[in-house]
Amino acid sequence: MSTTSPKLGLTVPSTSDTFSTSVIATNYGLIDSSAGIWSGTYSALTSKVASYTSSQTGMTFWDTTNNVHWVWNGSSLIRPTPKGLIGQAVLGTKSVTYNLGTSQVLGSVTPFTTAPLGGRKIRVDALISPVSVTSGSGGIKFSLVDTNNLYTLNTTSTYTTMNLNAGMLIQGYYTPSNLTLSVSLTADTLTTGAAASVAGFTLSIYEV
Repeated sequence: MSTTSPKLGLTVPSTSDTFSTSVIATNYGLIDSSAGIWSGTYSALTSKVASYTSSQTGMTFWDTTNNVHWVWNGSSLIRPTPKGLIGQAVLGTKSVTYNLGTSQVLGSVTPFTTAPLGGRKIRVDALISPVSVTSGSGGIKFSLVDTNNLYTLNTTSTYTTMNLNAGMLIQGYYTPSNLTLSVSLTADTLTTGAAASVAGFTLSIYEV
């Protein structure tokens, strides 16, 4: 009596079974569809793994809909690798001339309109070029804020001249729950009437 192989579901005949070309043809079809890393649409992938169990642990797939890699962990699909850079904005010189507490958006980037698949996290990098004083005194605050204010990271310079000759990097990690992610870099002066010039900045968002 024939049995079924645990991973691909191939028909394994017993020594007493009669020869069947249809069984061989079906087995070849299953092998061909699973050669190396399976590749197909996300919809086809979810259908394929619907009946999977721990017997298929470790099987890997390429999702052509989202261009991402999936692995079956025995009970669900997981994403072992991130996409990397998914959005970036590079801007030139910006002047910060607002009064105390009034924020000025220096730039923003919207990398995607759906949350990362598989629970991947996001890393936000804001590389700010040298900042120099143009008038007044005090400090300047830079903030990274996403669309729904789910994440805010502030860093403040307290130098009276507001000069940051080496520039600065703001970096943070979080898991966005909103479907549309747009991150903005904002700046506001900490002393009324103070102003500064930012030589430039690069705002990058990575899936990690």
